[in-house]
Amino acid sequence: MQEKLLKFNNKKIAFLGLGIENLALLEFFLQNKTSGDFHIYDSRDSRGLGERFASFKKHTNIKLHLSKNDNDFSVYDFIFRSPGFPLFQENVLLAKARGVAISSAMKLFFELSPSKNIVGVTGSKGKGTTSSLIHAILTQAGHKSFLGGN
Repeated sequence: MQEKLLKFNNKKIAFLGLGIENLALLEFFLQNKTSGDFHIYDSRDSRGLGERFASFKKHTNIKLHLSKNDNDFSVYDFIFRSPGFPLFQENVLLAKARGVAISSAMKLFFELSPSKNIVGVTGSKGKGTTSSLIHAILTQAGHKSFLGGN
């Protein structure tokens, strides 16, 4: 996994939205000592983010851009867009057209996963129960299985 993360070293990386997913992704990059130049864009102000950003203030390679959505994202090497950030926003489309890699935490998870046998469960009710049942069935059948979620 470490060698797959090397492509992010010394790169400019934008996080569009500091929700749960991108917050966890930023923590993941820091825990794995990824030496990128991180820029976080969020439409909320500092009060709206609360303590979410407090733990990152000590990192000099992390910049926070609040209440801004009209930036030129084509200056980045990678963009990680949270699910709530519009995919078809003009500056995101322009960055993509200029060759910037647009990704997400989930896409990176699939890329880094040692197995491509991944079962995802979505919906509004019953995900935990369904996921637990699938895990139990696979385990009982003798397959190595991991259960995870948010």
